[in-house]
Amino acid sequence: MTWGDHAPTDMVVASTELDETPAAAVRVAPKAQVAATKNTKKPTTPTLSVKASTRVGARPADTGRKGPDIGWQPENAARYVVAVLAANEVEMTGVTAISDLYKSCKKQGKVHHTKPKIGDVVFFHNVFDANQDGRNNDWYTHVGIVDRVESGTATVIGWTKSGVIESKLNVALARDAEGQSEETNSQLRQPASSDAPFTEYHAGQLFAGFCDVLGDKANLVVIDGWTPETGN
Repeated sequence: MTWGDHAPTDMVVASTELDETPAAAVRVAPKAQVAATKNTKKPTTPTLSVKASTRVGARPADTGRKGPDIGWQPENAARYVVAVLAANEVEMTGVTAISDLYKSCKKQGKVHHTKPKIGDVVFFHNVFDANQDGRNNDWYTHVGIVDRVESGTATVIGWTKSGVIESKLNVALARDAEGQSEETNSQLRQPASSDAPFTEYHAGQLFAGFCDVLGDKANLVVIDGWTPETGN
C-alpha cells in the first residue's frame, strides 16, 4: 500500500477485536502485505504513566515548574493522526489543527464518549496551559489514536517532542480516585505553581471525546518512525 508519494516506512498492525486481550502487533517491511499476527511481542514504547495523586482533582507533587516539560506539540499531533488515518485509506482533507479534526468528526456524526475500540481517534483538553493565561481553557491540545484496548483501558499513541508515546485511558474510571493510576489513566499534565484551582492532570479527566472515523476495520496500520519534518 502506498500513501501519497511515499510508501510507509515501518508499519505496525493491530487487530480491532474488542476482547479482554490486547491486540497483537508485528512490524512489517515497506510495501509488505499487512496481516495481523497473534502472540507477537509489541515493541517497547515510552510511556507517560506515573503514580497518581490520592484524590480526584488533587495536584500531584508540585515541582515548581512554570511550564510543561512533556513537550506537547498539538499541530504535529494532529498531523501524525491524519497520517495514520491516511495510511488506513481515510483522507482527512483540510485538517491542519486538532480542532479541525474534531469538527470533521463532529460533522460526520462520529464523535462518542464511551467504549473505545482500536482505531478510534482520541481528543484531550488542557494537557498544558497553551495560551499561558493560568486558566483551564485550552481546548483540543492533544490528539492520539487507540492502539489497543484491554478490560476497558485504552492504550493511546500520539506525537510529542519525544516522538510517538503511549498513555493509558479509562473513561469509566475518570472520576474514581482509585482509577487515576499508571495502569488506567496516565498523568498527562505536569503540575506547575501557576496552575488554577481544580486543575486536573490525568487522561480520563482531560478526555474530550472519541471519533470512530475508521469504523470496523479488520487491521490498523500505524506508522512507526514518522517525523514532522518528513511527514512519514
